[in-house]
Amino acid sequence: MDEERTAAWWGRRAWELLSAVRARAPLVHCVTNLVSMDIAANALLAAGASPAMVHSLREVPEFTPRCDAVCVNVGTLSEGWLPSMRAAASAGRPWVLDPVAAAASEFRMEACLSLLALRPAVVRGNASEILALASRSLAASSSSPWPRRRAPLLSLAWPGRSGWSLAPRDPPLSGCISSMLSTASTCRR
Repeated sequence: MDEERTAAWWGRRAWELLSAVRARAPLVHCVTNLVSMDIAANALLAAGASPAMVHSLREVPEFTPRCDAVCVNVGTLSEGWLPSMRAAASAGRPWVLDPVAAAASEFRMEACLSLLALRPAVVRGNASEILALASRSLAASSSSPWPRRRAPLLSLAWPGRSGWSLAPRDPPLSGCISSMLSTASTCRR
């Protein structure tokens, strides 16, 4: 087994990254869903970042340029928050798109595709969400995880997305994603 794949290497790398986050204490603008807002804030605080849950369109254009990163989660998507999500994603900061249940409705799919067009640094989703976005289809299951045996379909679904990262939300997929996607760098969970 090569050095990169050992548990010790991943442990050292995780510690290095966590230490870097804590040293920098980045301000992370979260336009996230109501269900996970508290969890996201606490996770960022535990990592040493400084979360800010700013949703008002009147505030986003002024606030986001002061931030180090942006997280957009469409879990409790509403028409009122979508302009804020787009404004935050357009602010020139690295950002993460979490397309929760992308195929659940036409409105949700259109919103996710419009956000995807703004070039997130990372798309964090399960296999169903990634396949739905790649195919631009409501036929994909909205948010249920796929079995590991279907994971190779992701390599067919995501061609040409060079420069974007996928961060799998499903633990069974996280170990095999990097070997399947040659056009995107991947994050392991």
